[in-house]
Amino acid sequence: MNEKLFGSPARIKILTAIATEEGIDFTSLKNRTGLTDGNLSSHLAKLEKENIVEIRKTFVKKRPKTQYFLTQEGKEKFISYLDEIERILNKIKEAKK
Repeated sequence: MNEKLFGSPARIKILTAIATEEGIDFTSLKNRTGLTDGNLSSHLAKLEKENIVEIRKTFVKKRPKTQYFLTQEGKEKFISYLDEIERILNKIKEAKK
């Protein structure tokens, strides 16, 4: 399990936002996660370094536009992480019966 990479609540929020809104911009991501500029930037840099998130910078009407996407590897690893969490939760539920 990728606990170090995905284990923080901030990263779960970031990855969930990116996964549900492919091509999300920085401001929208900041609003969805409630993180500060610096904190969000730091997490995104780490996720990009680990090839989980792809950052695309373009220009729209001469204005810079930065969008964030999950890489294929990122999708697979994040889904695998969530599947493992689900297995753990199911074990806990079964143990309570």
